Amino acid sequence: MHPTNPKPVSEGIPFLGFIVFPFTKRIKRRKAVHFHRTFRKKVNAFHEGKMTLSKLNESVVAWVNHAHYGNTVGIRKKILSSQLIYPIPKKNVTK
Repeated sequence: MHPTNPKPVSEGIPFLGFIVFPFTKRIKRRKAVHFHRTFRKKVNAFHEGKMTLSKLNESVVAWVNHAHYGNTVGIRKKILSSQLIYPIPKKNVTK
């Protein structure tokens, strides 16, 4: 089906969004970039009131749980600290 294509172990083996090396796993760069873009869009949607905090939280928790299987502490900190998530001010309602 697929031709045999041997590669050195030092290049790693792509598997489920990670590059697997003998002693470590790293997330693929394009997967981190894609999440960063998506995260930025979702934070902006939250600030505009188009998305709830719980939906934003679900998305972030899902990606963090996937990413924690690799050596990704640095990239997770960088991506998650890049956007400020502040509460939406409530409108004054007078009776």
